[in-house]
Parts: sequence; structure tokens; C-alpha cells
Amino acid sequence: MNTSRGTVRRGFEEVRDVFDDIVADIRAGAAFAVVRRGETVVDLWGRLADPTSGRPWSSNTVCVLFSGTKELTAAVAAECASELDTDTPVQKYWPEFRRADIRVSHVLSHTAGLPYVDAEHNFMDPKQRKKSWRIRNHCGHPEPASPITRSPTAT
Repeated sequence: MNTSRGTVRRGFEEVRDVFDDIVADIRAGAAFAVVRRGETVVDLWGRLADPTSGRPWSSNTVCVLFSGTKELTAAVAAECASELDTDTPVQKYWPEFRRADIRVSHVLSHTAGLPYVDAEHNFMDPKQRKKSWRIRNHCGHPEPASPITRSPTAT
């Protein structure tokens, strides 16, 4: 029985089965979509957006994505390996990046010491977003911020 909601195009039915198995074993909820050649072939969501209140996940539930792009970043970096010098400062490729001591290799290996959301937050509230989403300070925002770690070699 399908516990998720959403749509799956013909030929992608197994994706729903796998998604249902995954969300059956988690306390909260999740969403998953696949766009292939500009066409949405999978658009699924399920379980709870808020386990405390019991509010279900819906097609427009907003969530924060932290580590979900690591695989894509690694694939793009591998594809660009002949052009990407990992020993070069990030500023060569991203001039607005404020830290001259951070190299591409530090960012790819998660040893750059960049800050993360370190406070209670509501990303839908612009005032809270300004206070708690500090990584932008390293990317050209005028307010200074200190890195969480002192050295680019520390994790």
C-alpha cells in the first residue's frame, strides 16, 4: 500500500515503493522529486512535516536542505577536474567569497570551517534569517562573522 502522496510517471513506479519504504522508517517526513529532460517524472511526499503537532507533509511543505547536495557537488567537481584547481583559493572562482585562506579542496572536503545555522531559526522569517544564517557573511555580506573552526585544516 502506498503511504506517500504525489505523482509518479509510468516506468518510475518502483521509486514510489522505495520512497514509501524509507518514509515508513522515519519519525518525520520527506519529499522527493525527479525532473528528467525538463519533465517531472516523480513528485512524492509523505509522513509528517511536524512530528510534534502531527501536521502532515504536503506538496508545498518548506524544509531546509543541508547535506543533500554533497553528491551533486562531487559529481560536478569530478566532471570539471581538468579545469578545477583544488589547491586554488575559492576566491579565484567566487570573487565575493571573503576568506582568502580557504581553498577549493577545503570546501570539497568540509574542512573550510564555515559556520552553519547555530541558533533557533525560522527560515521563513526574514529577521530571524538575517540573525541565524551566518554563512552568507563569508560570501560577501557586509556583517563580519568568525569561522566555527580556527584553521582550514580542522573539521
